[in-house]
Amino acid sequence: MMEQWKRNRKVIKALIQIRFQNLMMFRFGFFGAFFVDGSLFFIQLIVFQAIYTNVDRIGSWGKGEMIVFIGTFSMINAINMFVYFFGINGLPQKIKSGDMDLYLTKPGSPLLRMTFERINPGSLPLVGMSVLIIVYGIHVLGTPILGGP
Repeated sequence: MMEQWKRNRKVIKALIQIRFQNLMMFRFGFFGAFFVDGSLFFIQLIVFQAIYTNVDRIGSWGKGEMIVFIGTFSMINAINMFVYFFGINGLPQKIKSGDMDLYLTKPGSPLLRMTFERINPGSLPLVGMSVLIIVYGIHVLGTPILGGP
């Protein structure tokens, strides 16, 4: 089991290195995704900031709950775009075109290879920004994170 993890880790590392080399040839592939996802992230924050300047609560949700929600949504979206969207999302097209046969005949896990060969590192900085937004939302709520009074 441990030997398989070490082998998979080496494969993942190689696939990520190849992906970064390809993206650095065409830098827009990296910075374009970061710009689009970052713009969506900030537009959401601005819209809800405008809403909460005029009202205190929407239903039972105050400003802090909404900030935590936006941060959590953005983090899940960034992780989805980083791993799933460009890799596994192309699975039906690979089956239709016959490219899936190439993945099945190569050694190793075809799912692992499809997942990590087309990752989108442009979405990775948004994970960090989302964590900061979640922490800020918890601060606005005034709720302690780890125990405390």
